[in-house]
Amino acid sequence: KSRIRSALNIVGLSGFKDRKANQLSGGEAQRVVIARALVIEPEVLFLDEPTANIDQKHIDVVEKIIKKIKKEIKTTVIFTTHDLSQAYRLADEVISLLDGKIIKQVPENLLRGEIIEEEDGLKWFKPMRNIKFAIVSEKVGPVYISIDPRDMILSYEQFQSSARNSFLGKITKIIEQNHLVKLEIDIGIPLVVIITRESFFKMNLNLGSKVYLTFKASAVKLY
Repeated sequence: KSRIRSALNIVGLSGFKDRKANQLSGGEAQRVVIARALVIEPEVLFLDEPTANIDQKHIDVVEKIIKKIKKEIKTTVIFTTHDLSQAYRLADEVISLLDGKIIKQVPENLLRGEIIEEEDGLKWFKPMRNIKFAIVSEKVGPVYISIDPRDMILSYEQFQSSARNSFLGKITKIIEQNHLVKLEIDIGIPLVVIITRESFFKMNLNLGSKVYLTFKASAVKLY
């Protein structure tokens, strides 16, 4: 019982010991799964996509739990994720896999999804249900794609161009790299853009700034 109390306390559910499973939210249920694994005091804890299918509030909570397990309990945590920024945010070491094989370097904006063809013959890449990118491809079905962060344009206003992909997003991360600035833009999924320091200061960009992210269908490359 003391182990159960301790595990529930670690995941922030100390007051939930008498709660029924059908009374838990998705995020709370995920935290119970972690607590259940901690009860046996493992030396290594394996987590398979621990933040999949839960809302942002609980994603933040689960990430804090993983950090707490590493720091306070000194348990080795091995977890899988499709969120590259999350991997580097939480892990001391990151190993990238593609089709079951280790790859040395992961390109920015590497996404998994499906190419679909609509009735008009145009093809779209869908990384998730409510987002799709125009793509130039002969292929349909499950694929990986990447988008070069230098092939995307940032603007405060949506503008007329031949580019078929344009999304309103919010700047969530800013990293200065010598004469370049790397920005993470949340358009429903995080995408990385690289611009010059001159453009960055000229546009007066800040964390939380809302911007349009525009890129051509040809910028979406099969990986």
